[in-house]
Amino acid sequence: MRERVRFAPTFMGRLGLLVGRLRALHARREGVGTARLAGGGEEFVGHRPMRDGEDVRQIDWNLFARFDQPFVRVFEREAAESWLVMLDTSASMDVGRTDGAGASKLQLAAELVMGLAALAAEAGARLTLQTSCGQSFVVRRARDQSALRRKLEGLGAPQAGFEIGLGELAARARLTPRTGRVIVVGDLFDLEPRSVLELGAPGRELVVIRVLAIEELAPTRFLFGGGETRVELEAVEEDERRLIVDFDAARAYERALEVELESWQSILLRHRVLWRLAEAGETPFEQVLAPFVGGQGA
Repeated sequence: MRERVRFAPTFMGRLGLLVGRLRALHARREGVGTARLAGGGEEFVGHRPMRDGEDVRQIDWNLFARFDQPFVRVFEREAAESWLVMLDTSASMDVGRTDGAGASKLQLAAELVMGLAALAAEAGARLTLQTSCGQSFVVRRARDQSALRRKLEGLGAPQAGFEIGLGELAARARLTPRTGRVIVVGDLFDLEPRSVLELGAPGRELVVIRVLAIEELAPTRFLFGGGETRVELEAVEEDERRLIVDFDAARAYERALEVELESWQSILLRHRVLWRLAEAGETPFEQVLAPFVGGQGA
């Protein structure tokens, strides 16, 4: 039985604080005159990773020191574009709820989508959400966020479905020239780095947010912390199937995932793709989105 996405009573307040930090950053930039760096009196609205061929003088060195990756400032003319968010809603996203409600990967992913929608609206961008269960939703302005929240709260319901994976969704993606930012959110177990890179184009920013659970990141600590030698697990992608896992197998999986994560990070950073790793139930959505608001809270 899948857990539905549920937003805590405090969530909208946290979302407001995130947007408030972005507004405060705009005000500070305008106050010191940096809003004029793009020319023509354009308004500063945020940051994005640096793209190949751009002038190094555009780098925000404070963010470079914080994230070890070059970011440049985004101005109003550039922000008036479309963002595409591709959200993994497959059954594997249900992992991570064993330590309490609201700790699943899908829950954190939904919170990230809400945060991205709020930041897009603040930047004057149109955001399109596409889920791996075939749903699509467009956020054009701040008032659309309430409808988006209701849509996200339907994820995980018995009728929501998860017919295709994120990899297939990426292969089907149709991007217009106005798509200036593509953001992939999920556990990425059915996606390769090259599939993400194929979503790129000159002048388009790619962002990859990988959401994993503690059971996946550190299974030896999570599953065998009480001295067990073997545990029985449910295979979330297949109904009524159980798996018997021993410590050695869990450790081998853990090491393989470490190698995979290092490979993802190396490949994506080499192509100047923004890479973020988030742990369900542990990493606040604000921390994951910190680069979009100047790094606060990171």
